[in-house]
Amino acid sequence: MPSKLKKKAFIIPTVVVTKNNEARLDGAAVFDYKNQLAGFLNSDETSGLNYITGKAKGGYISASIDHDQFAFDLQRAKSSIKADVTDKNHIHFTVSIDASGIVAESLQTIDFTDPAQMAKVEKAVGKQIKRLTGEAIKKLQDDLNTDALGLGDYLQRNHYDLWQSIKSNWDRGENYFAKSTITVKTHVNVKSSGTVIESKFK
Repeated sequence: MPSKLKKKAFIIPTVVVTKNNEARLDGAAVFDYKNQLAGFLNSDETSGLNYITGKAKGGYISASIDHDQFAFDLQRAKSSIKADVTDKNHIHFTVSIDASGIVAESLQTIDFTDPAQMAKVEKAVGKQIKRLTGEAIKKLQDDLNTDALGLGDYLQRNHYDLWQSIKSNWDRGENYFAKSTITVKTHVNVKSSGTVIESKFK
């Protein structure tokens, strides 16, 4: 627990014990601006939150092309945020996520020299990132009404005057956070040291 708690939401990773008595991280506990427990995020929702906050540190994303699954090994991800604050009752955030990595395993042969196939891979990974972030956004806005995404911090840094007028009703009271629209855009770059990944399941 942080030594100096601030009046804003934060998360703490949750630990579960497996059948083999091994501890592993699985999801996160969400605390509101009063530093009280608001609820929990599951593993997918936590991954989505980390993509939005720029804290995704690798891992695998399962995606599919033409109903054949493949595993994308995330090597780097970063995010940036912009906001349209014309109407404080309907603030529109756009989160842009850039991700890069390699295809680690596939049910089909992937030819990295084929632009059309590469576009399918990148689109499929982007779709999964949008699914994960969408689940996190929905849980935080609709169920927990708690801004663990750091969007209030963004407004404080970039739209200070607006923030001063709404901060006491950001994720409480009028809850401008829950009223906000959050759009996620993705750009995925698939890298490979070779040209073809052969299916391991033939």
